[in-house]
Amino acid sequence: MDRIVIANDLTKIFNKYKTNQLIAINKISIEIKEGDFICIMGKSGSGKTTLLNILSTIDDYDSGNLKILGYDINNISEKEKAKLRETIIGYIFQDYNLLDSLTIEDNICFSSIVNKDVADRKSLYDILKKLHIMDIRDKYPYECSGGQRQRAAIARALLQKPKILFADEPTGNLDSKNTIQLMKQLISLNKKGITIVMVTHDCKIASYSNNVYFINDGKIVKKLEKNNNVNNEFYKNIVDYNFRYMEANYEK
Repeated sequence: MDRIVIANDLTKIFNKYKTNQLIAINKISIEIKEGDFICIMGKSGSGKTTLLNILSTIDDYDSGNLKILGYDINNISEKEKAKLRETIIGYIFQDYNLLDSLTIEDNICFSSIVNKDVADRKSLYDILKKLHIMDIRDKYPYECSGGQRQRAAIARALLQKPKILFADEPTGNLDSKNTIQLMKQLISLNKKGITIVMVTHDCKIASYSNNVYFINDGKIVKKLEKNNNVNNEFYKNIVDYNFRYMEANYEK
């Protein structure tokens, strides 16, 4: 498989020029192959969302190197990064990132509206039906529940048909039924060749992936691989490591 993301020694420092510096990402190196489904886990403040944002080009980094689908992120403009996010990178935000002035349907089709393209209505309505939000497409975000807004944010990302999909706690506001439906949708997309990188705190959700990276204090401290394990066995391995190592660090 081709390497779709190659990151070397990525470092991100908040308050870089102040006395209270915070090293959010500390020389992380990671390679993601085309068709991978990986999860990133760690305690709050460990750097997992910051890493996701850097890998998806939403946030900049202070040092290191990053290549996505052959594009050297160190050497392309902000306009070129934006184009990557429009065409090959999808992102599901934890806080929805919807505009209250637009209907749910227009939020989902926002990229097409901005670029004056004609949205693929058949694909749109297929996604709306699968995510059970067809009946709210004419409503505004403030008229919808948190779970409905989350599914709208997911639909927006899926409509792009991205080559690589980043997701920050996509099941955080969903009930168990909709969580299972979403994970089935992500697995189906992954089988079709879409690479998925997801942040989650839920060991059960992580067990759907092929590889789990644990982050602590801005560093990758462990990688667990599913290999030939079934979900239940992989889930037990994730839980075991999470509580045996990560919980020990939580108490420090």
